[in-house]
Amino acid sequence: MNRFRLHPEICCTDGWHDAIDRIDPEFMPNLERAVATMDFWKCFDKDSSEKTKKGKKVLSPIIMNQHIETELKPLGYGKLTSDNYYPETFADAKRLRDIPHKDRKDFLAREAIPHTSGFIEGDFFRSGLLLEVQFGKYPFVDWDIDKSIEFFKRRMIRGGCVLVPMRSTQSLMSTGPANWQTAMGMFAEKRLDETLDFPFALIGLETDLTGELPKGVKRPKPQNVIDQFSLPL
Repeated sequence: MNRFRLHPEICCTDGWHDAIDRIDPEFMPNLERAVATMDFWKCFDKDSSEKTKKGKKVLSPIIMNQHIETELKPLGYGKLTSDNYYPETFADAKRLRDIPHKDRKDFLAREAIPHTSGFIEGDFFRSGLLLEVQFGKYPFVDWDIDKSIEFFKRRMIRGGCVLVPMRSTQSLMSTGPANWQTAMGMFAEKRLDETLDFPFALIGLETDLTGELPKGVKRPKPQNVIDQFSLPL
């Protein structure tokens, strides 16, 4: 029996489900299958050095990301990249922000504006929909949302979402990763469901904690994962 699944509630803008069905109707089944086929036992390949979990095994975000990539890449989901330009002065940055992205490179050259170049990158993109997988620190969820907004402004995506751990999954990881509950609270406080002008969602990754855990894994206290501790899958 698998130990991972998607949380049934999705934090999203109005109409997200209908929009995703139009953009990529296979997306949710593909994502559900990708997380359901993760080998729970093989995902523990990291020894914690943190005080509260010293010497304990914790979930490896790298292994989890690699599995999702292994499942989605053959289906046509790939990286999405776009160039970024960073002027050296605030005055030039304000000039650049009013230039359409497709014209910025020529504008910088024509005006001889000193700058450096970089890029933004999205994890999994297909048919206009961008998926970011975020098992890292709290600020990275905000960054993934900002990237999605920028990709949309550049007319490179039609919708987006971020996969983040639920508390049940986070409880088996190193401390620091965001969880769906806190990200969802931020989403609501910022009224992103009302202000974003494209389909966007936060999707949670749950873990069944009722079964056996690998040797060396610290079992979380029930109050740390609320009702998910005994949530049947």
